[in-house]
Amino acid sequence: MPRKQYLRDLEEVRIGHAIPDITDIAPGDESGQFSFLYSSPTFPPVSISVLIPDVSDYPATHSFMVFAGENAPPEIATSLEELRHINGKSISQLLEIVSRSLALAHADQDGDTYMPDSQVEEDSEEDDFESDNEDDWGMGIGPAPAHNFTSTRDSTIFSEPRALSEHRSRVKLDLQTAKDTGFKVGVHGRIMEGGPCFVSISCRVAKLGVSHEAMQAWQLDRKDYLILLIHYPHGYTSLNDLMGYGTTYHARERLEMRVGKSSTYKPSHFNALRAFSNVTSEGSRRLAEADDEEKSNSFENIFISKPLNQLLNERLLAILRYRFQGIGWEGAEAFYDDHQAANAIRADVMDAKYLGEDTMKSDLSELLYHDHILEKDKDHSLPLAGMQFLLRHVVRCTEFCLVCHCKLQEDLEAIKPYVCDKPLCLYQYMSLGFGPSIEHEIIAQPHVVDLLVSFCYTRALSLQLQDFPLGLSLSVPSCLPALPSEPDLGYGLRGPFARRESETGSSKVPEGIPMRFDRNKLEMIFDNGMTCPVRKGEWIIIDSLSKDVTLHLRVDETAFYPVVKLSEPVSVPKSEYDNNDAETKNSNPTLAAATTSAGTSGFVPASFIKYDRNFDELSNVERCSAICRMLDTLPRTSEMREYLTRNNPAELKDWVTRILPTALGILRWIIASNRACIVQVDAATTAADEESASVIRNMEDRVHGMGGWMQFRFAMGAPDKEKRFRNAVKSTADRLELRYPTLFAWHGSPLQNWHSIIREGLHFKQASHGRAFGDGCYHSMDINTSMNYSGMYSYAYTSGGLSAFRGWSQSELKITSALSMNEIVNAPKEFVSRSPHLVVAQLDWIQTRYLFVKCKAHVAIPDVSLPSQEHQQDPHMTPSGTTGKIVIPATAVSLSRRTATQGTANVKGKAKGTSVDPILMDGSSDDDDAASVATLSEDRSILEDDDTNTICIDNDGIYEDDNDIVLLGASNTKENQSPSRPKPPDVMDFTPGRLDKQTLPLLAEPSYATPAATKRLQTDLRILLKLQSRTPLHELGWHIDSALLDDNLYQWIVQLHSLPTALPLASDLARAGLDSVVCELRFPPSYPLAPPFVRVIRPRFLPFLHGGGGHVTAGGAMCMELLTNSGWSPANTIESVLLQVRLAMMSTEPRPARLERRGGYAGVGGGGDGGIYGEGEAMDAYVRACKVHGWEVPEGFKEMRRAAGWMEM
Repeated sequence: MPRKQYLRDLEEVRIGHAIPDITDIAPGDESGQFSFLYSSPTFPPVSISVLIPDVSDYPATHSFMVFAGENAPPEIATSLEELRHINGKSISQLLEIVSRSLALAHADQDGDTYMPDSQVEEDSEEDDFESDNEDDWGMGIGPAPAHNFTSTRDSTIFSEPRALSEHRSRVKLDLQTAKDTGFKVGVHGRIMEGGPCFVSISCRVAKLGVSHEAMQAWQLDRKDYLILLIHYPHGYTSLNDLMGYGTTYHARERLEMRVGKSSTYKPSHFNALRAFSNVTSEGSRRLAEADDEEKSNSFENIFISKPLNQLLNERLLAILRYRFQGIGWEGAEAFYDDHQAANAIRADVMDAKYLGEDTMKSDLSELLYHDHILEKDKDHSLPLAGMQFLLRHVVRCTEFCLVCHCKLQEDLEAIKPYVCDKPLCLYQYMSLGFGPSIEHEIIAQPHVVDLLVSFCYTRALSLQLQDFPLGLSLSVPSCLPALPSEPDLGYGLRGPFARRESETGSSKVPEGIPMRFDRNKLEMIFDNGMTCPVRKGEWIIIDSLSKDVTLHLRVDETAFYPVVKLSEPVSVPKSEYDNNDAETKNSNPTLAAATTSAGTSGFVPASFIKYDRNFDELSNVERCSAICRMLDTLPRTSEMREYLTRNNPAELKDWVTRILPTALGILRWIIASNRACIVQVDAATTAADEESASVIRNMEDRVHGMGGWMQFRFAMGAPDKEKRFRNAVKSTADRLELRYPTLFAWHGSPLQNWHSIIREGLHFKQASHGRAFGDGCYHSMDINTSMNYSGMYSYAYTSGGLSAFRGWSQSELKITSALSMNEIVNAPKEFVSRSPHLVVAQLDWIQTRYLFVKCKAHVAIPDVSLPSQEHQQDPHMTPSGTTGKIVIPATAVSLSRRTATQGTANVKGKAKGTSVDPILMDGSSDDDDAASVATLSEDRSILEDDDTNTICIDNDGIYEDDNDIVLLGASNTKENQSPSRPKPPDVMDFTPGRLDKQTLPLLAEPSYATPAATKRLQTDLRILLKLQSRTPLHELGWHIDSALLDDNLYQWIVQLHSLPTALPLASDLARAGLDSVVCELRFPPSYPLAPPFVRVIRPRFLPFLHGGGGHVTAGGAMCMELLTNSGWSPANTIESVLLQVRLAMMSTEPRPARLERRGGYAGVGGGGDGGIYGEGEAMDAYVRACKVHGWEVPEGFKEMRRAAGWMEM
């Protein structure tokens, strides 16, 4: 749509323009109108307006009307008059023309032309002096290399053709180096001409080597691409040139980096612009409506994009400078951390502690072991070095602080990243948005939030909480009621809530500030003429009106002092710890507050206490008390979820009348400091939510035999913990020849321990219940044994006996006990003890899988049927559930082991997949991103080798040498030199080079050939032949014999081969003495704007009407929307076309493809052709198929028919 294109182009230049002297681009009041400011040192800012009379002609045949404001100098008006005849340009092209034209108007009397960035040369002299004292640089590196170009603010202007040629060669070298390492490279902008550009370096998440559980915790999908996007606003600058800048500041001006993910290997140009711009939500909505296609090439932040962006932009160049002194990543980062505030330090005085080799775990992905800086002596590629640095901090993110990026203590393993113990880091993590979105967690997983808060609350209530939200500037009331105590439980056990004598809270209650309070009007009045003691927005506590509840109120208005207006109170019952009725009282805080003053009207004497005490100044006991009291003021998770969904988009901090800032800070800390991956399996809620009470999120993930228990998928440990566990399982199973490599067992622990377990993982550093059977993690096959450990402190002792629930009063789950189900290496004889408990000392032998919680609340969790795929357990080591032996779903184990157990073949993800792992298998050679079929033509052309894509310069400019057509000659047999990797036995054999040229309908080069199509076909064919030369035949599945191409690029003969022997089509081919399906591709004159025509030459397929399939028409043409105007996109590659045609032939839905039988198979025994399709019948069948399905026939198809000698239908 022309209007959509106009709106998108206007928004692109508005948010990401890089045009000299043009600013403040804004749409006008009328359709097709926009304005901008032109500024220069010679003239004051001039407002210029542009009008497109007919937007429907944009962007091809439209015209522009350009006007200057009334205050415009005559030179400006004259220059704009000369632009009247410029039509058919895009908005960005027009603005560039305007900028250049007005720059010429600045010529002085001597004829010199004003250069907008001539100041750069003047600044360079100052830089020479500044570099002597620069903190970040000064490592003894030599001066900047000589440049053969002039750097301006927006582009690099090359002074001679040789400099441009060197620039292009360096761009190709840097990007090709990254590609050869296994990454995918994408480009937007005028990178080869020295203009502003974007470079994306990416790899699929599947190649990172992290577990499925870690991907889930990090909100990544194995099909996503992790992308480093680099913006060069002044043109591409090599790492050598960047190192030559005298200061960090000037080097950073040359580039900016962003980290994100996408479903494709590079974002669209628009989304790349957006990544470096601040776009309002309204602007995003309008742009989304203008072009929905941008969504497929989006660029989204990953879970730690913000700290990674800061790390790359602030530190990468300085760290690379240190790397060139011969030290590794660890030494360079440590050196930066230790000396970032010191003066420049030379390499000859560098401490030896920085010179050690990098230490990495042995189970990390192979990508992390490559070090471009060490592997190459010179001509280092910044995109590659930056991507390797990024992967180091993504895959190993849990080893580094997310704020200061220092290494964390090595004895703590977690699956989610966090910060170090510095209070400033915690403050920045929480206040600057580096942590996870608590709003997202509440909306997506309200039960998990309830679970985390309940665990923390119980830990604080037991006075065992050791880690606190310090450094967050949290304010609490001056008075904190002490937590209740508990009698001795007998048998030498003392309740966890019993107060330790050495830790007592403040018993002195400060006096409140006197006032009179009107509950109905929510006003308080002061009588003694004092200065107003409160400020608007503060929270206070009124504790003197009732012995049952405490009122927390926010100051709404102080302008009418001595009368102060308050918000609706949040009430917290004082007796929630020992009164069963607390749950009822606190279900509606405002109602509970209202009951406290029933029958009371007018002002009554009262007093209040301010939130004026710093949480950090409290003792540990007081901190525990404050956390419990503040959490009790929060709404229920369902209420918070309802608020967020009703006011979307919204944040909890906006709910100022209901949520206290201190309570919100503690809630944020609880969620953000959780370092385990917990995913709710049950979507059931309490009985109060009847509509969703019986909904199960994923029945296939639920363990059968645990009725009445709420289930969560549960993973802990470092991101590589799953890989270490898999290695332990494999090595032990091979050593002991185990049929059942693992077993499942229960682990129970008191409720107050789970807050620390989910943050530190399972370990046995502390003995909570004695170690009568040795040191290790204790497990049991009997659930009752673990339940005894998990629920012994769930209830409180009151005067009436064991009665009331002790936990977070606002919890909807009312958790009374929790236990985990863990998968363990099945080697009981090697445990510390195997009876009566399983005591496992090898922590890498244990992997948590499920967390079960028992709820006191009436949670509706219906019984579920058996899972469709069951995990096979050792019959002698099967744990018991609440209703007998449990049945564990196959999804409980890790993805890779699940696939291996099911015997799924390691099929290439590009060809086909399974419901378990639809894309890639670990270790698949097809993980090579550099060879992915998704590479676009514009990126492939940049990465062409110099020997096959020569750059020539003449008086007319730059052009590509077309003489590389010699690669297509018959003498080129490189494509047959495929790597030799063993062929699986379940695919057909294939021998290339056996096609008889005389039996094929080869044509001469058509008269409709066009230069654009010819050039594109040359590039496509060259890429396919290179891919064919380095890929085993059976993995590729297609073969092109260049000897059959002759001089006609518009007709390709392709053999589809190596079909799985299980297919009926493969059986038919074998019986016919054939090893491939011979196909023809014919290209129209408008290629790649129009699709190729694809048909089968031989053998003949059984028609669909007679029971055949494979998407082959009765005439042999392929029946696929992809090959019509309706489904074709110029971004499609021939490799992807061949892949999808092959997949279509292999498809068994609705029926599998079969060969046509004519009194037996034609050609049996003699290697015959199995029947040949005619050209005319194929073309006719293609047109019929398009008409039946309503697809559009490409315009160039008529010319192809005429060139083949066939009349139109």
